[in-house]
Amino acid sequence: MNSATIFEARVRKYQKKSMKYIRYMLNDHFLIVLFFLFGFIMVQYSSWIQTIRVLEWPLLGLLAVLLASVPFFGGVATLLEPADGIFLSVVGQDFKAYLQKAIRRSWALPLLVMLASTGIVFPIVAQAFGTNMSMFVKLFLLQVLFKDLLFRCTKYAYRGVLHFTWMEKNSVFT
Repeated sequence: MNSATIFEARVRKYQKKSMKYIRYMLNDHFLIVLFFLFGFIMVQYSSWIQTIRVLEWPLLGLLAVLLASVPFFGGVATLLEPADGIFLSVVGQDFKAYLQKAIRRSWALPLLVMLASTGIVFPIVAQAFGTNMSMFVKLFLLQVLFKDLLFRCTKYAYRGVLHFTWMEKNSVFT
């Protein structure tokens, strides 16, 4: 078995386990309540945005903290197991392919969260400053670039180029 087949088998196993529990969590009644709650929140948000004329410092600081903290959401889902430190060559080409697949797969959820957060913050910024869609694209790309930097640091840490104390505490390499 090479690292690609190991990773795909672990992904299927994880998805099967997750889908087993999610069908109980997202039942029909809960989804209906979520749908109406989402509609109510969007109507209230829309009416609140129309009252904003000038962006004040506390709200501007809150938006900046929100946009700066979103790229930290979601890490690399490596699905590594304790025996991988022995059986997978951490410095070899086989592990590099495994880690690259894990990073590629880990982009989905953070991209959705960054898109949603930028979509939530952008109407406030547009109402206060009168900006256009180019500002939305710039805010989103800035978050994507920062998330890419975090993923690259994680990749180099797994390769042994960078050393993070949290990885050593969680015994990722042992």
